[in-house]
Amino acid sequence: IRCYIQRKRYQNLRYSAIAMQYRWRASQLAKQQRNNYLRMKWAAVLLQACVRRWQVQKMLATKHEAATVMQATMKCFVQRKRFLALKNAVMLLQYRWRATLLAWKERK
Repeated sequence: IRCYIQRKRYQNLRYSAIAMQYRWRASQLAKQQRNNYLRMKWAAVLLQACVRRWQVQKMLATKHEAATVMQATMKCFVQRKRFLALKNAVMLLQYRWRATLLAWKERK
């Protein structure tokens, strides 16, 4: 009987130790898997941030280029309008001056 009790106690201790080891290894594996998941999640977030930054930079460059084209077009329009107004003024002066010269010639 004493041998049976000792053996039973030994088996209980052994199974308890095996169960503790099993739980310990399972918890360590869970921690490792969680760390791997967090590391992969962080890498994915970082990659997404880089891609989004690239897209925003590309969009801003396109908008900047469009704004530059619009500014150049507007500046060209204003300069052309000034030039045409000056040209018309000069042509009017030339027309009147020539008319004045013609009138002087006709009077003589």
